[in-house]
Amino acid sequence: MYWQPPPISASKLATDYVSGARDFFDKVVDLCARLENTGDSETRRQEACAALWAAMVTAIEASSFTEEDCKHLLPLMLEAYLPYWEQHCGAQAHPQDHCSRYLQARDAQSHLRTAAAMVDSLLEALAVSDSSKAVYSKLFSALFAHRILSDVQHFNEIKSNYSLK
Repeated sequence: MYWQPPPISASKLATDYVSGARDFFDKVVDLCARLENTGDSETRRQEACAALWAAMVTAIEASSFTEEDCKHLLPLMLEAYLPYWEQHCGAQAHPQDHCSRYLQARDAQSHLRTAAAMVDSLLEALAVSDSSKAVYSKLFSALFAHRILSDVQHFNEIKSNYSLK
């Protein structure tokens, strides 16, 4: 007889993950709100939230979850994320509509380069000045890289210890 991992609900995993990431979401949205001369606050919030969604997609797809697991989890994660999105960005727009530029920036060989590219896209979308870009690029890149890497590790631990249902 071999060891059979206990089941974990995909819905609970998605809800718990998004709930646990709210502090990170808030930090990124707050930092974007502090950026000077970067357009209106709605644009800043939408771009921040789109980059956050792209970071979540990147982490789940880079984890050891199968493609089938990802196809099952991502809609559940989106469902859990939508209340946060709607609170900050309104109900008229959706994360998938705004995150393509961030997902295109991914580097399959390096989560660090992926985070840096996502941040470059974010700062470019917000038209951050070159003088501010140097400071904020380092800050945001470290935040995004840490989050993506820790999420990949978290998802890998779940995959190795549980079976998704």
